[in-house]
Amino acid sequence: MSVSDYITNYRYKIGKLKDFIYVGNDSIFDSIQIVGDGAIVQYPFKLTKLNGSNVQLKEQQSTNENLRFTKNVQITIDGYYNAQKLVPFKGEPVIIVENQEGTRFLVNPEYTADIEYTFTLNSTQCQTVLEFDNISNLPVLEIADHNSPSVFDYAEVYGGKCKYKLGGVKDFQVINFNNVALNQYTHNITIFGDDAFKQVQFNDGTFTLEEKYKDHLYTDTITFDITLDNYKSAWHYDLVKFLDRNYSAIVTSKGQENNNFYVGFNLGLQPSYEIETSTEVGGIDNITITFSESSLGSLFDLNSVTSSQSTDKSWVGARSVITSTGAKYDSYECYGNGIARYLVQAEVDAKGDNTGRYKVLEGYADMFPNLNIVGTFTDTITYNEPNCSGINSILNTNIPATIYMAVGDKKTYDVYSDSDWSVENVSSFISLESTGNKGGETNHLTVSLEGDAIYHDEGSFTITNGKLKKVTKVIVRKFSDITRDITAEEQVINLNVPFRTDSVVYKDKTYNIHEISNLDGLTFNFYGQRVQIKVPMNDSTENKKVYELRLKSGNSSIKVTINQDHFYEEWHITSTSEYRCDNGSSYQVLHRFTGFTADNLQETIEIKLGDVITQNDRRCANVISRYSDKGHYTCYDGKKYKLLEEEESYDNGSTWSLTGRIRLGDAVESDTTFCSQERQYKWQLTTNWQCDQSDNAQSNAKPNIPLPDTGDTTGNS
Repeated sequence: MSVSDYITNYRYKIGKLKDFIYVGNDSIFDSIQIVGDGAIVQYPFKLTKLNGSNVQLKEQQSTNENLRFTKNVQITIDGYYNAQKLVPFKGEPVIIVENQEGTRFLVNPEYTADIEYTFTLNSTQCQTVLEFDNISNLPVLEIADHNSPSVFDYAEVYGGKCKYKLGGVKDFQVINFNNVALNQYTHNITIFGDDAFKQVQFNDGTFTLEEKYKDHLYTDTITFDITLDNYKSAWHYDLVKFLDRNYSAIVTSKGQENNNFYVGFNLGLQPSYEIETSTEVGGIDNITITFSESSLGSLFDLNSVTSSQSTDKSWVGARSVITSTGAKYDSYECYGNGIARYLVQAEVDAKGDNTGRYKVLEGYADMFPNLNIVGTFTDTITYNEPNCSGINSILNTNIPATIYMAVGDKKTYDVYSDSDWSVENVSSFISLESTGNKGGETNHLTVSLEGDAIYHDEGSFTITNGKLKKVTKVIVRKFSDITRDITAEEQVINLNVPFRTDSVVYKDKTYNIHEISNLDGLTFNFYGQRVQIKVPMNDSTENKKVYELRLKSGNSSIKVTINQDHFYEEWHITSTSEYRCDNGSSYQVLHRFTGFTADNLQETIEIKLGDVITQNDRRCANVISRYSDKGHYTCYDGKKYKLLEEEESYDNGSTWSLTGRIRLGDAVESDTTFCSQERQYKWQLTTNWQCDQSDNAQSNAKPNIPLPDTGDTTGNS
């Protein structure tokens, strides 16, 4: 629209703005040089172009010890657009506007802007009003981009998702919040028990869905009216129960896409109501129902969602556990000031209820006797733990939770602590060597196994600085156990085998390690106590690859087997309207999808022709046409006319063929005896066609004029 409250002593005027804004992040500040009262683009930066309407820029100047400028940019976007869609900008955008003359202006040249918006869906509108607020020491600056190509030419364009301006609600359903869960990534709704979504019948023109975002808080509100006499039939359950619960809702909008909005799936919608009685005798009393939810998450704008029963299970971190004997244990350890890591994961169903099955961090199983442990995990999962507050200590290391080693192996890791550290509870067959244990510096810890390790399966050691502990489990690998049977989910494998190797046997032939480089694509690197085998990608879409080899060291040897899965490929039609031409006929277009597993295929840029759609498809012909005088005449309205006949060429005019379509040429004679002669007609089969589909009838037949004539009186031309 226009600029209001604009400072008149600037050297430029902004005037009317175009119906879009550019949005970028704080990298713009590094890419723009401020010169005088303007800005110059020095380096490229990423932008998003938001198309909308009613773009407004307001700026106010005030003096508080120094000059201060307060800016506000507002844009209206059709449909739903929330703050999460500005995640690439970390919710801290930089705004550029453009006037009708094509001049661009940097709104906030010094600091990023705050975001707030209001989305409204009711009977008359479906739109989002976005606002960007900024306070800085610099005013709005004219921006010049002399680069070629311009960064503005490559802005990612967003035009609004709803693609319609009219509002209206097609459908509204609610369910008890405690009996439903929505997975926003898989687009699946899980319903627990016998509950189900219930249809709500509201009075026409009374429904409004509104979402407000400000200061990182989303507030969703639904309001509508129902007639007091009809509420029981509309809700199918008691009003008191309705008010005692929190709810989740699905709102389906009208319009081209029938977008679904999923509201109240974060904390649940809290209901309230107000009864308005009529002031007239016999009037209708209404109930105004209000649902509201305030949370850190927005509503979900999803087009297609599936529903299922409660069967999914997942693993979540457990802060404490209760064993089969009733004993309670804390299942975390402090990892830093206010930070802890989980030692136990509990299995929960889709509703969040504990199934009684647990996984324990590798090396920590002995801490939890009488717990139903069904597996282990190795990931470090941290969370905020108040009981760890005040532990102003740091213990960082790249030592994994579990180390797999064979006798003769040595592995070196980094250890950093802000105070002196030590190792304790070291298994007898584990040898540890450190470059030091002083706090405030990074030391190196080397782990190796003593000779009697072959008589043990596993051990452990603990690193501590008195406040924090790190337990590491060591698994002893026996040479006889190193037979690797691998089904590759990743096509390219780097296989490390802890075995001192002097030769390789492959396909009954022995190769010394000094003369081997490549065996059927296998490449080898030898590092004393281990060998690294690199396996190339299997690009076959049908056949698996099997490699069998034996590593030898003197009289000892181990067998290594690699079963590598084939490459997965499928061809699919992605659009029924897409076609390609070949020799004048149209064909389906098949797109290639590939992947390392059958259930994870990605589309490539490769295509090929599928089945024939239409033989000799006119869309595929390079057709030129002309009307020619073939020496034929006809009569029309008592006058003799030349008859022009259409010809088509499919080879740029080398050859021509008649289409059967004709039109009148110039008049030759009037009041001629040619037109008074008795005419004779006959029916004959041609290549012309006509569909009998009432209003949709199609035809390429000749126009309704007399048949052509060669000049004879029989009409048999």
